[in-house]
Parts: sequence; structure tokens; C-alpha cells
Amino acid sequence: MKIYAVRHGESESNRDRRFSGWSQVHLTEAGRRDAQRAGELLAGLRFDRVYASDLQRALETAHIALPGCEPEQRAQLRENDVGAFQDRLVTECREAYGELCDRCVQERDFTPVGGENRAMMYARVAAFMREMETADARHVAVFCHEGTIKRMLDFVLGQDVAPRAIWLANGSVTVFSFGTRWRLDAFNLTQDIWRQEVLK
Repeated sequence: MKIYAVRHGESESNRDRRFSGWSQVHLTEAGRRDAQRAGELLAGLRFDRVYASDLQRALETAHIALPGCEPEQRAQLRENDVGAFQDRLVTECREAYGELCDRCVQERDFTPVGGENRAMMYARVAAFMREMETADARHVAVFCHEGTIKRMLDFVLGQDVAPRAIWLANGSVTVFSFGTRWRLDAFNLTQDIWRQEVLK
């Protein structure tokens, strides 16, 4: 079984440098192009199941990338809950909270401002991944968020990946496979030339 995890296209919050969290923001025009390119990477694959975060930016990406699909919405696949930072400009939060803002971001721990920490987010993403281990499916598409895919990566690798060590492009595709154990097959794919080599 393979999971094709797609980060949503550029959102209004990405463009404006706001903390998104669980807010219902839409894709920008550039974000819709990101979603179209993700669809090109996935072209030719037949998905047995399609899942998406229940946040609008992930759902919009799914509908553009896989026209006609009706993904099963899962709150488990949401981005990190950033609490009081939600919908606020990064610069505004830095001015209001000082070093606490930077520490929350660096440690992915937003509990001081009423959000989630990394372990809380990991627990819900890991529950989804364990569910997939028994899924009767060959190809599964998952439309979600940068933080969600990083927690998937933590689960598959069996270790915490430093938050700032990796970056995921909007509209990128990351591929995980499960047989007797999990494996990372491809990470942060944005180039169509990889299709024949990786997305099989």
C-alpha cells in the first residue's frame, strides 16, 4: 500500500505570512496552480481511497488535483493548532509575545497560547497511520498540511525530525509505503519528471 501525501497549495495565510492553524482560509491563484501541478504528478494513478483534512485549503487542493473526487474528511489530518496565534500575522505575534512566539514555532509547542504541542499532533496523525496499516487499499491519496506530513515522517522514521531541518513545498507530493513495515519512498516531489521513477 502506498500513501501519496499532498501538501495543500499556497493559501491566503501562506501568502500573507499569517499563522493558519485550524482557520478556514482559501487557496490563492498561485495555490490553485500548485494544486493543478500536484494533479499532474498524480495523473495515471487510480486511488482506492482519498482522504483530506477538513480544512478548506486541503479540500480545495483535493478537488483541483483530482477533479470529481469526494475525499473523506478527517480532523486528524489538520495542521498544528496554534491557539491564540491563529489568523494573526507572524510579525504581529512576535511583537505581542516576544521570545515566546519564536519558542512556540521552534519547538512546535503552542500550548502556552492555547494550542497543541508536537506530541498532541503526533498522536492524532499516528492514529491515522496505524489505521492505514489495515486498510484494504493499494493507492491512497491524502491532502493535508506541512505539519501533518512532517508528523507522518516522524511516525515512519521512528524519530523526531527537527522542525527546521526540512521544508515542504506547497503542492508537493510525499510517498510512504507499507508492507510489513513503513518506508519513505519519496519526499517533497514537485517535478513531473519523477513520475515514472517514483509514483508507480
